[in-house]
Order: sequence, then C-alpha cells, then structure tokens
Amino acid sequence: MTRKNWHWDIRIPYSKIEQILKLENDPRFPRIAGALLSRVEDPKQVFQLISPASFCRRWRAIEREIQSDEWTREKASFWKATYLRLSKELQEKGEKIRQPEVIELDDFTREVIKKIRDCRKKALMSQGELAHFMGCSQQFISGLEKGREKVTLEFLKKLSQVTRQPIEFDILPEENKPVQQNFLRAAEEEQDSYGVKKKKKES
Repeated sequence: MTRKNWHWDIRIPYSKIEQILKLENDPRFPRIAGALLSRVEDPKQVFQLISPASFCRRWRAIEREIQSDEWTREKASFWKATYLRLSKELQEKGEKIRQPEVIELDDFTREVIKKIRDCRKKALMSQGELAHFMGCSQQFISGLEKGREKVTLEFLKKLSQVTRQPIEFDILPEENKPVQQNFLRAAEEEQDSYGVKKKKKES
C-alpha cells in the first residue's frame, strides 16, 4: 500500500490530512493517525507524516483507534513496540514524552461508572451497541467505564431512556458527600422526566 492511497475512505483532501497529522492536538489527529498506522507498516513512511515525538505523545489515543477495529488490532502490537523504543530514545535525548495518565477516582465517580456499566449489561448491550443508540463512539463508552471520560447529566438522561433502566444514587450524609453535592442538585431538577432517581440513605 502506497502512502498516497492509505486514506481512501477519509473524506478529507490529502493536503488537509497532511496538515492534521502535523498538529497532534487536532481532535481528528488520533483517528487519522490510527488509520495510517493500521494500513502502513513502514515506520519510515509513517514518520514522514507524523513526527516521532507526536506519535509517542498521542500513542494511547492512537492505540485505541487501532484496537477499535477487529481487523486491525494485530497492528497495535507492532506499533506499541515502536512506541516503547522511540519513547526511550527520545527521553534519553531529553525530549519530554507524556507518561500514561494515572486516573484517580473518588467513591462517587466509581458509583456513577458502575451504574453506567450495570445499565448497559441489564439492557444486554455491548459497548458498541450502546454507542450506536447513544450516538457516540465505542471508544467513548469504554472511556466512560474506565473513568477517562466525563459523565454529564445529559448522558445519564439519555442512557436511562435508551436502556429503559432507572438510575439511582445514594445520598450520603452531608460531611461525606462534597464531590457529589453539585452533581445531585442538578440531577434532582431533571429526575422526573427521565427516570434519573435519587434515594436517601437511611441514617
């Protein structure tokens, strides 16, 4: 596969694709870079389009794109080995490479994530199926269930509708609930219309 036809299904002019791949903070970068790495196995060819530093800094997002397609998952192992080698070389040269983010979750966020996962499973849906009905990507649902993505009230409302599952949260005593206070105040205003309920824990 030549460098000029790997992008056959990306409906953006090739000149624009080249620009995006030089801007690692562009929201389209991971998807397009994932397509490139899934279809081109020659690092020399790839790194004519993506700088090694950008590749290393955005590797986690690129990897998720590669693994999202069962036909390209095997490519992830090759590029992960390339990432490990390159990141070590760049760090030895003094280049700053972002380390994998450590996600620290509070108890309330863990409860919200569990509710999301439980709703999906009770509805007998895979992450991909839920993503289809929610109008988002499977990667986003996966990110929610791992605590990488932020949960919004709008998402919970639609989740309750799509899965036909009520979503309930325990309200802890005042001194134990600083994180969930604002979230639940907003949820209380909308609970009746969407089945997002809250129940008070008995003291």
